[in-house]
Amino acid sequence: MPLYHGGRAHVREGDLITPGRKPNGWGDTFDERGRSVYAYATERLETAESYAAAVTGRGHVYEVEPTGETVPDYGGDDVKSLHPFRVVRKIF
Repeated sequence: MPLYHGGRAHVREGDLITPGRKPNGWGDTFDERGRSVYAYATERLETAESYAAAVTGRGHVYEVEPTGETVPDYGGDDVKSLHPFRVVRKIF
């Protein structure tokens, strides 16, 4: 099953979406520097689209693949990882 990431970052195929970014307002876990501990993805394209829109009004959505272990987050369709997600392709 593909995974998707929605946000403000503009990245290319093969790039990594990494932990350590500015935390979001949805209950993100952050470190002592105030940076996100996890990278996030979702199984639902619609969810990634809503994350992209919430961040910037439009944003970008990518199909991604994990580079390490993922664990469930929130409602079961979302996953998080201490490892980056590699961009497979841009959806929009």
